[in-house]
Amino acid sequence: MQDVHIIISHWDQLQSMVGAFEEQFAAQQEEVVVLDWGTSYKQEQGYIVIEWDADEVAPAFIDQLNANNEIADFCIYTVPCVSDGQLAILEQPACVKKEWGTWPDDSHVGPGA
Repeated sequence: MQDVHIIISHWDQLQSMVGAFEEQFAAQQEEVVVLDWGTSYKQEQGYIVIEWDADEVAPAFIDQLNANNEIADFCIYTVPCVSDGQLAILEQPACVKKEWGTWPDDSHVGPGA
């Protein structure tokens, strides 16, 4: 899975660009979603974050971004999977054994409570 972070040159073009992307992705077979969009605080630039569920962003979409003069810049981020080993902490059970008991029952409040 990859995310595409897009910076828009003129924030007033942001809503129309988000709408165009959503329309484009609705027509595709691959699962592509606009995750977030808005403006940055410091420079008030528009941004769009798109999630590409396939292994890699389609080269045609990268070409589309490069050709669009309203897009100031973009980057592609590979979202790590839990199975990559980098996020092994997420694989641990939600309830950790404590010396006075095991959650989620009431024994987590400690002895004598």
